[in-house]
Amino acid sequence: MKTRDEIRRDVLTFLLVLVVLSTGLFTLFFTYGKSIPLILAMMWSPGIAAIVTRVIHRSGVRDFGWGWGGTRFQVAAFALPLSLCLVVYGLSWLTGLGGASVADYSTYGTEIVYRLGLAGALGIAVALVFQVLYSLPVYSAFILGEEIGWSGLLTPQLARLTSFFKTSLIVGFVWAAWHYPAMIGGFYGPADRSLWFTMPCFTVILVGCSFVRTWLRLKSGSLWVGVFLHFSHNLFIQDVFGPITVDRGPTPYIVSEFGVGLAIAYSVAALLLWKRRSELPQASGPAPGLSTI
Repeated sequence: MKTRDEIRRDVLTFLLVLVVLSTGLFTLFFTYGKSIPLILAMMWSPGIAAIVTRVIHRSGVRDFGWGWGGTRFQVAAFALPLSLCLVVYGLSWLTGLGGASVADYSTYGTEIVYRLGLAGALGIAVALVFQVLYSLPVYSAFILGEEIGWSGLLTPQLARLTSFFKTSLIVGFVWAAWHYPAMIGGFYGPADRSLWFTMPCFTVILVGCSFVRTWLRLKSGSLWVGVFLHFSHNLFIQDVFGPITVDRGPTPYIVSEFGVGLAIAYSVAALLLWKRRSELPQASGPAPGLSTI
């Protein structure tokens, strides 16, 4: 068992290495532009920082949470972003704040459905299944790098130093801030909306999502909940609900990961899990004597 000083040392080393790696990679972004190899390297920088941290301090990576941790937690991690998207996008369609059209929607899943001659609800269900199966290994190759850092090292180590609330808040803000250079540089996020609007919404969404990830990570002991949560969030916003939503003026300010709708939805999810913080294993939570707020 590591001492509190050793845990603090790990956290600070991780953050320092992450800043150094990210600064170098963002310099390449600004110099040469966005490319798949650079995106892959950037998304793996938290994972590399976590591994380098353990190499520097001569400790292993076995406590990163490589175990499965229970299927129900993985299912919950996958289902929650889908559920929030159904609520937010669904309400935008029903209220007229946004429209929906599948006329020009084309993905790997829809191509399979077309070839099978399926339509209606069955066609939609089959298309989603094939899209998930196709996207999971592709997305995971990128997402795993991030989650080794966020879910493997930073979240569980901070949870041994402080409360569930503070752990979730710190990781969420670090996660959001790590994206800021890409947003400011125009490499990530919408170009037609002010950063003064999109960055706060994006930050609230990631902080809310961090509460979900922290709760599932501590409850399951597995970093894979972070991978499934992250995968589901990106898949359904970027590849499913986003492409079929029609802009009717206020739509971009409501939906997407830069809109107020999902910011509210993830905040509600965070509040509900904060109220269930007592269910978390004490061994994975704060050290004795620390606040459980």
